[in-house]
Order: sequence, then structure tokens, then C-alpha cells
Amino acid sequence: MEWCSDPEKLGPVSELRPADFSACFHDYILTLSPLALAALCVVFGLFRTAKSNNSDAGKTRPSRLGTALMALSAAAALACSVVLLINPSGASTVAALAITILVSIVLVAQLIDFSRSRPARVSIVCFWIWLAFATIAKLRSLALADLTSSSHFTWNLGVLISSVLWLLFEELLSRKTADGEDANPLDRAGLLTYLTFGFIWSKLRDSHKYKLAQDDVWRIPYEESTIRGHDRLTAALSVSATSGKGKLTNVSFCLALIKSQLPMVIGAIGLKVLASILILVQPLLLDTLINYVSSHNTDPTAGAVTTPQPRSTGFLIAIGMLLLGLVAAIMNVWGSQLSWLLYYRWKISTASLAFRKSLRLSPSSRVENNTGNVSNLLSNDAMEVGFLAANIPEIVAAVIQVVFGIALIWVQLGLSTLSVIGFIILLGPLQVWNANFIEKWSDLQFEVMDTRLSLTTEIVNGMKIIKMYAWESFFAQKLQAFRKTELHHLYIRRIGEIFGVLLGNLPPVIMFVAALGISTAVEKKPLDVNNIFVSLALFNLLKGPLVELSMSLPGVAVSWACVKRVVVFLNEGEIDDYVDRNSGKPGSIHIKAGRFTWGAPEKDAEDEGEAASSKDDQAKGTAVANLIDISVDVAPGEFIGLAGSVGSGKSSLLCALLGQMEKIVGNIAVNGSVVYVSQKPWIFQGTVRENILIGRPYEAEHYRRVVEACALARDLDHMTAGDQTEIGERGVNLSGGQRARVSLARALYGHDADIYLFDDVLSAVDRHVAKHIFENVLGSKGILANKTRVLATHAVHFLDGADRTLVMKDGSIIASGSYEDLLADNMISEASMEVNSVSESDNDNETLDPRRAAKGDSNAGLGSEEDEQESIANVDRIDGEKAKMIEEEETESGKVSWGVVMMYFRACSFALLAAFFLGLVVSEGVNLGSRYWLLYWNDNPSSHSLAFYFSIYATWVVGYVILYPWAGALFLCFMGVRAGRVLHEDLLARILKMPWTFYSVTPVGRIMTRFSNNLAAVDCGLPDAFYDMIFALANVVVNLLPTVISMPTFLIVILVAGILCYALMYLYIPASVAYLRIKSNCDAFIWSHVDETLNGLDSVTAYRLDVIAAERNAFVMDNQQAALIMFYWANRWFSLWITIVSTLVVFASAIFAVLSVESMSPSVVALAVSTILAIMQEVAIMMTKLGYLQTQLVDAERLKQYLDLPIEQDVPADAQRVLPQSWPQNGRIEFKNVNMRYRSGLDLVLKRLSFTIEAGQKVGIVGRTGAGKSSLALALMRLVDICPPSSTSKFDEERGDEAALEGGSITIDGVDIATVPLATLRQRLSIIPQEAFLFTGTVRENLDPFGNSTDHAIWAALDKVGLKPFVQGLSDAAAENSNAPASGTGLDAAVTESGSNFSVGQKQLLCVARAILRDSRVIVLDEATASVDNNADAAVQRAIATQFAGRTVITIAHRVNTLMSYDRIIVMDAGRVVESDSPAALLANPASLFYALVHEAGTVDA
Repeated sequence: MEWCSDPEKLGPVSELRPADFSACFHDYILTLSPLALAALCVVFGLFRTAKSNNSDAGKTRPSRLGTALMALSAAAALACSVVLLINPSGASTVAALAITILVSIVLVAQLIDFSRSRPARVSIVCFWIWLAFATIAKLRSLALADLTSSSHFTWNLGVLISSVLWLLFEELLSRKTADGEDANPLDRAGLLTYLTFGFIWSKLRDSHKYKLAQDDVWRIPYEESTIRGHDRLTAALSVSATSGKGKLTNVSFCLALIKSQLPMVIGAIGLKVLASILILVQPLLLDTLINYVSSHNTDPTAGAVTTPQPRSTGFLIAIGMLLLGLVAAIMNVWGSQLSWLLYYRWKISTASLAFRKSLRLSPSSRVENNTGNVSNLLSNDAMEVGFLAANIPEIVAAVIQVVFGIALIWVQLGLSTLSVIGFIILLGPLQVWNANFIEKWSDLQFEVMDTRLSLTTEIVNGMKIIKMYAWESFFAQKLQAFRKTELHHLYIRRIGEIFGVLLGNLPPVIMFVAALGISTAVEKKPLDVNNIFVSLALFNLLKGPLVELSMSLPGVAVSWACVKRVVVFLNEGEIDDYVDRNSGKPGSIHIKAGRFTWGAPEKDAEDEGEAASSKDDQAKGTAVANLIDISVDVAPGEFIGLAGSVGSGKSSLLCALLGQMEKIVGNIAVNGSVVYVSQKPWIFQGTVRENILIGRPYEAEHYRRVVEACALARDLDHMTAGDQTEIGERGVNLSGGQRARVSLARALYGHDADIYLFDDVLSAVDRHVAKHIFENVLGSKGILANKTRVLATHAVHFLDGADRTLVMKDGSIIASGSYEDLLADNMISEASMEVNSVSESDNDNETLDPRRAAKGDSNAGLGSEEDEQESIANVDRIDGEKAKMIEEEETESGKVSWGVVMMYFRACSFALLAAFFLGLVVSEGVNLGSRYWLLYWNDNPSSHSLAFYFSIYATWVVGYVILYPWAGALFLCFMGVRAGRVLHEDLLARILKMPWTFYSVTPVGRIMTRFSNNLAAVDCGLPDAFYDMIFALANVVVNLLPTVISMPTFLIVILVAGILCYALMYLYIPASVAYLRIKSNCDAFIWSHVDETLNGLDSVTAYRLDVIAAERNAFVMDNQQAALIMFYWANRWFSLWITIVSTLVVFASAIFAVLSVESMSPSVVALAVSTILAIMQEVAIMMTKLGYLQTQLVDAERLKQYLDLPIEQDVPADAQRVLPQSWPQNGRIEFKNVNMRYRSGLDLVLKRLSFTIEAGQKVGIVGRTGAGKSSLALALMRLVDICPPSSTSKFDEERGDEAALEGGSITIDGVDIATVPLATLRQRLSIIPQEAFLFTGTVRENLDPFGNSTDHAIWAALDKVGLKPFVQGLSDAAAENSNAPASGTGLDAAVTESGSNFSVGQKQLLCVARAILRDSRVIVLDEATASVDNNADAAVQRAIATQFAGRTVITIAHRVNTLMSYDRIIVMDAGRVVESDSPAALLANPASLFYALVHEAGTVDA
């Protein structure tokens, strides 16, 4: 058996058959070697599968029909191979035998896989694909040898048909998932469909039928999931940790990232490098094509005549250019796809690792890494780490492409290439310097951006109070100042980016001029068409990698800075579990000589005051003890009470028991499981039941007992959907008492705990509710009667039921004993406690109005409790469906509208836009002129001197060098920055004018994504997309003109290509935009989840919910990533096919050149084809960027959505009344037939409300839940406008309610407030809200933001509320710790985020001081002293009596005992006034509702 009987042996090219391979070369090299490699991979894969026991869950399985048909096709191919082996007629029998054996091996492997219900392996698919192509080549050889009628041709044709059928069956037949369901197009895609992204076709088609939604996002592949990425990175880091010194370093972290995704890193780099090399090889084919044309255009008079090459050679060159372009296109697109998959994986694994780390931070580490810092780390820093992954393959490929390109230029130009090498060496330091420059200004920009976003979050969270104070203009100015600084840094950064673009685009032009000059002037080489245009093509192709380097290196520098921040965060200290949990009987607690510290001032609400005093020492690194010499022994089942004034250390002691403080010295043992209920209830967005269960199984009977014990049964009965009613972010649609009771129910539902810690859980509820909870939960007959209970409370009268009470002061336990003994020793009075300071806030009867829960028209502060919620809906009208608090965000459909584009152009300035286009046209015209000058130079080399030609060409190039950066700088530095400024101003102005109900039903994350992600895209992404697309379009036009002029018939090809590109874009845009819209919606869920989790971290840690929180984080991140991956699949499909169209255009230009060879000169062919080669990348870039531009416009579209929302209805300028500065002079208020509803179609909450409050009267507004008390105040402040006469709803009429048929009005001193501008009205009134609002800044800004008061007046106001000594002591330490200015006076003391360096009571007193400073004639108080102790309460009451003497005071009262000294009581019920008289008169009537309210509260003797 001879291995090769062909006389040509392995000679690659056959001399007997034109343009064909030798038979043995075909059989052994082209066929057998690749097939053997594929078969080896198949066998290796079989063994690997056999050794691993991985489950196939979630994977697809081929259908039985598909399995059978594929097996039959493979068997048919084997049969044909056997016949060929039995009847040899080829040159290589050994090869035929080997191929038959390989087909047998693959068939057996295929059957084994099918028996395991596995789809065909990639290696098997590759085997059949290569066998089909090799057989086609074999058939062509037989046809050239005129053997088409032989049996050998027939059986080879059988092999081909069998192979093609196998591939068709593998592609087209259905597959099922492991659980038997139909697989989605991605899971059932065959290899060819997968390589060409054909699986996304169904969604591209569906996007034209209906609006794509979340259901159209496929399940994220397991390898791309957050959990998988986290596990891979954790495993890689574990290996690094075992071999390192413990501390994570920047390099070790990056190496772990690379190791975690090593195969994909290698694949991305390999594909990018191969694609880059193939792209650079194309100019060599151009050289061959020019030689072919030259052989047909030899001038006989020149004396040298060459034989024209056969036309088949020209066609082969064109086909080679086509195949090379197609392979390069697929490799390049898949290299980009793998790079972006790396981006996803690195980003999500880093974000997941950082999120889980944030759940384990120690108290001192939490101070340095607050919620804002962690959120920024999870979004921006993790994203930049991902960009590092995307940039690495691009940089490696760009470097190799530059080196390979220089080598090819050397072949063309020789020694003159040394100038190119020298120039590129000089570019290195410039690139590094520019990268550092961009990194510096990017860091500065991001720092200011963080500050701006932090302040924006505070504004959004406190918008209701801001509107009440009419502070919109103050915060607008403050935010715009930060934005101005941010955009200044962006402007300078943009200058560096423009310089980077120049370093990529202009050097190839300059290098070409230099090399050409040296070649002609120094080396005295004559100009040659081949050298000029092949070199020009190579230099143009160098532009891509040089631009990539110039833009990627700054990105890598920024990413490296983010890697440093991530590593610093991952090295932060974690919670030290110093608590011994198994040293005694379950339920026992032992602390001996314990000293504990927070390591920072901003901890719990009660201990913030004491912590603030020690900031200075802590800032210097001194561990100041917050708890001193604590020694406690608690027996199992004992009930311990904690008493003490604000700042005494009660909350800190509970946290020490949880292990959430840092221990300095001492021993602590908390034996058994522990449950903790925080003073600030942690409520997350979800249903009431979900908040109680927190993932635990639902047990109906136990659940019912818990709900009843927590006094929630009545609330749930009245909710529209019961316990399935949705709760908004942070419990926005629940009152404070309801939030506390839901939190308590959560603790009780986990009935297996041994120890229960309660932090002032009774202060948020009314007395009779507190009594119910105490008796049914904490007391001797309660659910927890046999459990160990520790209760910290101000309601010390409940401690009568405790076994023992500990009294705390200044972080120490000063007394311990029974309630009676402490009273006898006056220890409780020393702690400044009082029985009557029970109720924090809000709940006379603590029933959540069902209509309120349904729609959530509530917010923190005034009106958040009861009656305004009357409006929202009626229980009977809900029909039992789930009450939704947060509606799904509306998204647009189809492509982005022209209105969005025009909005952006308006923000850019139409004048600047016109100047930009003018500069662009002129610069590209100069670029085109330089090319035609080269053509003229070549055609007329002897008409002028070399110096003349070269100087003119250099002039063209210098003109382009000058004009090109001007157009780019104009767009990026001026227009883009201006657009960002204008759109931010418009968005901020719109947000500040939104009605307050908008904030109640809109999650904070949804608003903040507009100010963060979307605005950042408008700042950078959108200008970049416009810039890239427009310049790519200009390059395409400039490069096409020479071709169209020289070959007019080629215009047909251009038109066809244009139609194809339009069709591809038509298919691509709707789906890509839809998926980006879905992704943008998911951003809000991530932001909200991180915010909710980190703000409730104490509860998350106490309930051991870190695993659930991590899983939830992975879930919301996967939803976002799934939509993003769908977008990039669509994007890669578009990029691939656009590149294929571009390659076909190159192929067509080469074919035109071959067909027109007799009528075209070599120079014309060179110019035409070289320019087409240059634009192949430009067309792909232009169309991709055009699609990318549409997707970037989604961010601008989301801004426009908010810019189009309705705003508060203010008084038109022509209808405004001119009021004196002293208005209101007296403060007389009259409600006349006032009707109010919160939104159109909802029920009235105020109905024909009429009463008068005389000037200077102090009036209390009382009533049961839903009476309309807070709605009255909202109407007075015009946060909700009263109804016009014609606004009766059909529902009102059905109920016989004609209240809205008559018009109503509210007047102050005879002026209808509907004619007073909103700002004027709210500035002339004062409000002391229920929940205090402080913002980041100084004490002075928080009291007097507009600077209207003198220092003396501010100090006087602070003195009247008892805060002057505290603020004087706080100033220096606070200012030093927060970088705020310290002027030696307390008024410049820093107020940290949300006033976290003040206790709850101190924040409330600051709000009272605020009202004193405003000195309004009308003051509205909403339980202003609910959060303060007895001494502070007395100070506030004195201030009200003295400072507000002669003022009209309206108090929304929940503690009726505070109203006994008032002039008048208004009792409301169902939106109407039912009683109005003095307190004494109402109490004298046992039948009055006020009498019933007082005696229900039990705080005043009738």
C-alpha cells in the first residue's frame, strides 16, 4: 500500500492542473492533518467527560429525530469512505484508510454522546465542516482532471452530501433542555449559527412585531452568571492567598482575575492577534493585484514588455481577498465578543466580591466605606476593572499589528522604514505621559462626581422637606457648583483624549510623508505605483492599532487606579467575632470588664451624640471607648431592661452583644442564637409578608400568632391586598409605628432564637399599642416569656415588668436593680426619663390605611402617617389584586425618536454644530486632496522637481494635521461638555419642580440612575459615539469618491451595499435599543438593593442574611447582565454582517479591476482598491458606531422622559399677586369649602372642609387614622392642590358625595393661597416636620441656607432649644473629620451625611431652631418633640410659648396630652371637622370624640 502514487508528491501546487494543489498535498496536508487533529480533540473530550461527574442539568439535549438523522448521515459518509478505500483510484491509499478510520472514530464518539443525551461536540462539528470543504476541493481537482464521470467522483460526492446533511441536521433540528422544555435559540444553536450569531435573529425579528420586555431576555448562561464568576475569582484568590503573604496586592488581584478566566483571555488575545495579522496581509494581495493589472498595461514604447497574466489569476486574487476578509471579520468580531465577555465576568466577579466584603466590614472600616463609597465601588470601580479585561486583548493585538505592519512597510520602502521605527519609539513616552494626564483629571472628575451624587441622593431622599422649606434654589446652586467643577475636570480630560486621538490618527500620515521623502530624496528611489499605494494602505491600516493604543492606555491607567481602590477595600478589616457563643447555657449572657469602641463617631442614633465628642481623638487613630467597664451577667430566660438618657450607650451595649463593635479589652459570652430588633427598622421593598418571613417557610398558624402579638392584624385586614401589599423603599408607605411592628414581627417569626435584643421598639407606637405589644410579646405571658430578653427603652414604666433594669450614663452602667429599687434611689430620674415620653410619632390607633398602602402617597415627615393616605384607593375597588406600591418603569418602544436627537443638538448648540461640520468638511477635503496629489505625482513624475511635488504634498498633510484636531476638539471639548451642563441643569430644574407624590412612588435608584449612569453616558459616551460615527462617515465618503470617479459603474455596488447596510441596521436598531432600555431599568434595582442592604446592615448581620443578600445581589446583577449580553449578541451580529458587507465591497472592487483591466491604468486601480481597503474598517466602524449611537441615545432618552413629566402647578406670572414682605401680617387662616384628593380618579380626603383659625391662636388638629389631619397641612403648604369645582369623580357621585361640586379656597390674611407663588407661600410659613432633615454641609447652612440671619440670631436660636453647648463642642472635631471649614465657631461645624453626627433628638431640635430663625407668622408642627427626652421637650415647649407667642401655631397631634394648653382643638373625622372648641370644653363632654381619644391614650385625667 503506497503512501503516495502521484508523481507530484507533496508539491503544494500542481503543474498538471492550473490553480490546483497536488493530490498528495490535498490528501495528507489539507485533509488528513486537520481531520486527525479534530478527531484527537474528540477522543480527548470523551475521556475528559468520562472522568468528570458534572451534571448535565440546564444543558440542552438533541431530539431523538435529530439524533437518528445525524447518525444516519455519519454512517452514510463512513460507507462512502469504505467504498473509496475498497476501490482505490486516488494517489494516496494510506490517506484514504486513515480518513476512513477517523470517520469511524467520530461516528462512535457521536453515538456515545447521543447515548448520554449530549449535543454534538464542537470538535465533531469542526470535523464534518472541514471534511465537507476538503471534499469540495477534491471534487474540483477531479473535475479539472476531467474525471467527473468516474466512480471516485461519485463516492466523494456522496461523502460531501452526507457531511452537508449532517451539518444541516445539527443546525436545524430541535433540542430540549435537561428538564424537557423547549430550549431557547441560544441553547439550541449549532456551531455555525453560534459563530455567526444567528441565534439572535428571532429576537431581531420579534422586535419589529412587539415591544421587547424582560421576558424576552434569555436566561443568562451559567458561565456568565454572577455566582459562577464569584466562585472562579474566589478560588483563584484562595490559591494566591495560600502562596502569598496574606495581604492582597494589585498584581496578585489582577493575576487572580486572569487565572479565573484564563482560557477566555488566551482566546480573546489569540483571535484579536490573528485578525490583526490577516487585515495587514490584505495590502500584499493588493500588491499582487496591481502587478496583475500592470501586466496588461505594459507600454511597448518603454522597451520592456511582459506577458499578461491569465484572467483566472486576477479572479483568484479577488477570491483570496474575499476569503481573507471573511476569516478576519469572524476572528475580529469573536475576539471582540470574548473581550467583552471578559469585561462582564471581571466586572460581576469584582462587584460580587466587593458586595460580600461590605457585609463583613468591621465598624471602623464601615466609617471609611459608607454606603456611597461602596455603591461607587460596585458600579464605577468594578466597571473599570472590567474595562481592563476588554482592553488587554486590544492592546496586545495592536502592538503585534504595529510590529507586523512595520515589517511589511520595510519590504516596500526599505531603509526609509527606520524613520517610522524611530517615530513610533518616540510615541511611547508621549502615550505614557498622556495616559497619566488623563488618569489624573479623570480621578479628579470622579471625586467631584461622587460628591455630587451623594448630595443628589440626600436631596432626593429629603425632597418633601425641601419643598416645605422652599429650599429648591439653594440646593440647585449647590449642586450646580459641584457640576461646574466636575465638567471643568472633564473638559481638561477631553483635551488629553483629543491629544490621544491625534497620537493615533496623525502619526501614520506624518510617518508616510517622512518615509516617502527619505525614500525619494535620500535613497533616490523612483516613485512606483506599487510602493506608493501599498505603503499608503499599510500606513492607513496602522492608524487603527495606533488609535487603539492611544485610547486604551489611558483607559488601562484609569482601570489600574480602580484596581488599587478595589484592593484597598478588599484588604479592609472585617468583623472580629470576639463573642464566645458556646461557653454556657443557651440564653445566658456574660460580660466581664468590657471596653468597646465604634472606632468612629457615626453609629447608632442614640449614641451618635457621645460618639461625636470623641471624633478628634479617633481621627488621630486613638481608640476611644464608647462603652467603659461593662460587666453584666444575665441568666437564661431573664428579662433585662436598659434605661438612660440620649447618648448614654444603650444601643451601643446591644450592638456589643451582637459583636458589631470593636472590643478593646474584656471577655464577652452570648450563648445561643440571637435576634436583634433595631431602633431604626429595616424595611426593604417587597410585600409585608416577605418583610416578615425574609425567606423562611410560611407557617400559617405561627404567622397569625406573631401578627396578632405585634398588633398588626387590624392593619393587615384593612390593607388592599392584606400581607401581600407591597411596601416601598425603606417602608415609605408605612408609618413609623408600622415599620417598627413589621420589624418586630420579623424577629418573632424566627421562634427558635435563645436571646432577643430590642432597641427602643416601643417608642414608635402609641401607648395602648405599646401596652399590647409588651403584654403579648415581652411580658410574663407573652410569646417570649421563656426567652432571654434585653429591652432598651425610654418608656421606663414598662420596665416594671422586667426582672432587672440597668441604668446607663456616659457609656457605663451606673445602677442595676429592680424597677422599684431604682425609683426609690432616684436613679431613673437621674437618667432624665419620664413616663409620658413614650410616643415617638405617629399612631393613635396605628392602623395602616389600606388606601395608603395601595398607592403609597406618603413620605417621611409631615403627612406620612395616616390621613393623607385616605386618598389612594378604596378597598372594594381593588378586587383583591396585589396592591402595587412601585409600578414598573415605562419604557419607549422602537428606535430612539428624532426628538431626543434634537434635544441633544439643542444642548450642544446649533451654532457650534454648524462650525463642527464646516471644520470636518474642510479637513476631510484636504485629506482627499493629498491623495489626488499623490496620483498626479505618480502619473507626471518628470513635469516638476521632486522638491516641488514633495513640498505640495507636505502642505496638504500639514493642513490636515491642523484642521483635523480642531473639528474633534470643538465637538468633544466644547459641544459635548456644554450638552452635559445644559441637560444636567434642565434635569435638576425639572426634578426640583416635580410634585412630592412623584417621590413617594418612584424608587430612589430610578431617579439616581438618571443623575449617574445616564448623565455619565451623555457626558462621555454619547459625544464619543457621535464623534466616532461622524468621522467614520467622513472617511468613508472621502475614500469612496476616488473609486466612484475612476470606476463609475462601481456606484452600483455602493448602492447595493448601502441598501444591505440599511437593511441590517433596520433589523438591528429596535432590538438593541430595547435591550439597553431593559438594562437601564435593571440599573435602578441594583442601586436600590445595595442601598437597602447597606442601610440595614445591622439587621442583615443580626439575622444572618448575608447569604440571602448576596444571592439577591447576584440575582439583580444577573438580570442586568442578561439584558446587556443580549444587547452585545445583537451588536456582534450587526458588526459581523456589516464587516461581511464591507468585505464583499472590497471583493467587488477587485472583480471590477479584473474585468476592466484593459481600460484602467495601474495607478487608478491602486488608488481605487487601496481606498476601498482603507474604508473596509471604516464602514464597519461607521455602521457599528451608528448602531452604538442609537443605543447611547437611550440614555438621553431616559433624561428626556423626566424632562417631559408634569411639574407642580405654580401660579402663572400674570396671575400672581404682589404681596408685601410682611405678609402674612396677622396669620388668620380660613378654610372655605375645601375639597382635596391626591390624584385624579381617587377619593376625596378633605370634604367641604370649612373653619377659621384666628390670628395668634394655637390650634391642635386631632383625629383617628384617616381623619385628614396631615392632609389639611399639605393643602395649606400646597404640596397637594385643592380640587376645582368640576373635579367630582363618578365614584364620589355614586356614594352621594357632592363635596366637590362647589369650589373651595384657603386664605391667609384674606389672600387666596392659590394666587401666591409656591416659593413665596412656603417661605412665609414654617414647618417642623416629624422626621428631621439634615444634609451634608455646616450647621449654619442647615439652619440658614440662604444666609439671611446673623450669627447672633443663629446662636440665640440654638440656645433657646438647648443645643448651643453641644454645637460649640462639636465644631472643631466635626470639621476636622469631614474636611469642613472650622472658623472657631460652632456654626461652621460639619454636618455629615443625613446628619449622622447628631442624635435623632438633636436633629429635631435643630429643626425647631430653624423655625425660630424664620420667624413666620404661621407655624405648623407635626409632633415636633416626639424624639427628644424630657429636658429637651421642656426647652422646646418654652420656646413655643415664648418665641411663637402671638403667632398662629397649628399642631398635628398624635399625643393629645401636649395640646391641653392650646386655645382650640379641631377634631377631624373622614376628612371633615366634627368638633371644634377649647380642650376644657371638649373634655367636659363625655360624648365628644376628643374625650374618647384622650382616654384611649390614657395620659391625661379627664
